[in-house]
Amino acid sequence: LSNTQNDANASYAGYYVGGQNINYTNRYHFIEIPAGVEWQLNKAAKFPLLLNGGLSLSWLANTTAVHYHGQTGSYYKDRTLFNKMHAGIYAGISAKLFANSRRPLYIGPVVQYNLTNLLKPSVNPDQHFMYTGLKAEWVLFKK
Repeated sequence: LSNTQNDANASYAGYYVGGQNINYTNRYHFIEIPAGVEWQLNKAAKFPLLLNGGLSLSWLANTTAVHYHGQTGSYYKDRTLFNKMHAGIYAGISAKLFANSRRPLYIGPVVQYNLTNLLKPSVNPDQHFMYTGLKAEWVLFKK
């Protein structure tokens, strides 16, 4: 990591020069509010399966991502290049465990796609997040 570099568009806290053998992982931290619906696929009382889907609104709280500067061959950090607000869609299937209890547990695979471009249009077109993983939802209070 080198000293501060100034550019007409931004000030960089540091930069990496291409050609160095450095392993680096970009990290993105989002705060998200999902809103969705669920449909029960079967009538099983002991092991219900549910199909779920919906929309999500998220805010990029922090990132450690670096950008490549083609003219200098260096990588640099600049958080101002990112869109902060993101909208996405998600879908999944889940099993309802402890279905007859007051605190059921829903668990299953989910896929999510962010419709909003990760970077601002002036930087780079069409970079979107796609997430696949395991979703677990535990109901703490049931009416």
